[in-house]
Amino acid sequence: MSEPQLNDPIFYSNTTEGTQEVECGYDDCLHTMEVTTTEESSHGDTTWYAEWVCEKCGESNTKEGWY
Repeated sequence: MSEPQLNDPIFYSNTTEGTQEVECGYDDCLHTMEVTTTEESSHGDTTWYAEWVCEKCGESNTKEGWY
């Protein structure tokens, strides 16, 4: 296995858990809730991904974003 290169963005990334307030995307439910996210920070940007089941309508959801 080779050593990471200094210009490799994965070398500088940090993966953690976080929380985001998200809205159910199923039809007209639009229920808002706080969910656990997987977050990866690299070079000052953070991308996040969440999978959850809406506590109101029971539908599965996924969402991603960045800040």
